[in-house]
Amino acid sequence: MEGTLRTYDEKIRRMCLERMGGICENVARAFRAEAAVTVLGSCASFLNDESLFLSVERYLKEIVGEEGYVREGDAGVAFASEDFANVSRLVPAVQICLILGGETDGCSIPMHHPQVVFAEAPVYIGAAALAHTAIRYLQEV
Repeated sequence: MEGTLRTYDEKIRRMCLERMGGICENVARAFRAEAAVTVLGSCASFLNDESLFLSVERYLKEIVGEEGYVREGDAGVAFASEDFANVSRLVPAVQICLILGGETDGCSIPMHHPQVVFAEAPVYIGAAALAHTAIRYLQEV
C-alpha cells in the first residue's frame, strides 16, 4: 500500500507519520501479521505568506478581473504537495495555479493523468499575470 500525506502544519505531519506506523503495526498484529511503514520522501507543508498572498491576489485581479480569479481556501493555505515548500520556509512565497481548460474546452481528464489535454489559449494570460505580478510587487516594495 502507498499514499501521500498532506498537512498544513509540520507538527501535525510528524504526528500523523508516527501514528501511521503504530496503527499499521497494531492492525497487522491483530491479524497475526507484520507491517512496517516506510517513508520514501517528504517535503514540508507549503504555507503561503499571508501578506504577500493578499498583494498577489490584488495584482492578479488587475489582470484577470474578479470573474477570472478563484481563491481556494484561506490566504495562508496552499493545497498542493510541493517541494517548493522548502523554499517557502526561508523566504516569503505564494503558490498560484493557472487553470488551462475545463469540460467546456474538451479538457475533462484530471491534471495528473497521462492522457490529460490542456487548452493552450489561456497560457498567455498566465504569462501576463506572472509578469504583471512581478512588476507590481517591485513597484510597491
